[in-house]
Amino acid sequence: MAGWGGWGGWGGWGGWGGWGGWGGWGGAQGPGSDPMMADALMRSRDGTVGQAIGWQFNRFPRDGKPVGEPESLKRWESLLRFNVALFDLLSGLKFVVGNDEAGLEANGAPLVTMRRPNDAFFQTQLKQVISYAELRPDRASEIVAQMQPQTPFWSAAVHMHPAHSQKTLEMVELALGFSSIICMRFKAAMAVARPVDMSTEIQPIIATPSHSAFPSGHATEAFMIAYTLPYIVSGDPATQDIYKKQLLAQAERIAVNRTVAGVHFPVDSFAGQLLAKALASYFLQAAGIPNAPIVTCLVSDTLFGGPEADFNMLATQALELNPQAIATKVVPVKQTAPLVWIAQQAASEWK
Repeated sequence: MAGWGGWGGWGGWGGWGGWGGWGGWGGAQGPGSDPMMADALMRSRDGTVGQAIGWQFNRFPRDGKPVGEPESLKRWESLLRFNVALFDLLSGLKFVVGNDEAGLEANGAPLVTMRRPNDAFFQTQLKQVISYAELRPDRASEIVAQMQPQTPFWSAAVHMHPAHSQKTLEMVELALGFSSIICMRFKAAMAVARPVDMSTEIQPIIATPSHSAFPSGHATEAFMIAYTLPYIVSGDPATQDIYKKQLLAQAERIAVNRTVAGVHFPVDSFAGQLLAKALASYFLQAAGIPNAPIVTCLVSDTLFGGPEADFNMLATQALELNPQAIATKVVPVKQTAPLVWIAQQAASEWK
């Protein structure tokens, strides 16, 4: 999130590479970033501002507005709005670790419970990782492109563009940032080695990340968008279903591509999907989005069909309908004014 850089390239699709850095707002940083401009502004003021002692006040922008009112956020840089909303999102959460599992609580109530498969489970899954290598010639370009945020893929299904959907893109960034932080905390607790650490025959086609494998971060983030974006851009259930169907298909392919690349086990994607399901529910409720799904999730290898289970579209759909994995249970979620405001602005972009 170091600056908003690739926006300028959107006109010719050249800016996708800049999404990882967000950096091109340099001209908006003010005169302090350019000594020549600072000197010019100083000379201009000397030549235009009267010398009489006194001050003129143009307006009092906060007059009569209560503390906590989010309207002033419209003048903020989006990175700073991101920080404020993300702080509020994380404030009601607590991470807990037990003997064989870790969990996430929302305002004191369980939201996610995750149990780590044993070593034998992952050893069996190695066979599938090796077999998926046959798809590498067909998937290599996707795999490399998806090492960056997959916003171009989501925008191919839901037409987002900085010219007309800036706040929607901010909601996407918030959903990604929120889910990524929590996924990393689970990764640290689960401490599962990567396929390349278990077999010299894997030989990934991209650099293996330094952090642990389970759950998959790419799967978590891709499914997070599939479960949130339809509700962000539309209040119509039929339209939401159309978007969700395509985004779920994309999420499954993005997740599988990580196994094809040799950096994830199939079970990592199962865990990522379920984690995203619960986090999306919390996120949408905190944003005050109407008719948001209310779910909690249990992540356990006993729900995936055993170590021979493969992660694919059929498995994704079956997991959606598994009442042992996904439960409709009310969890206390506090709406936060900054996130609600951004969500409302995003919704208005689609009317």
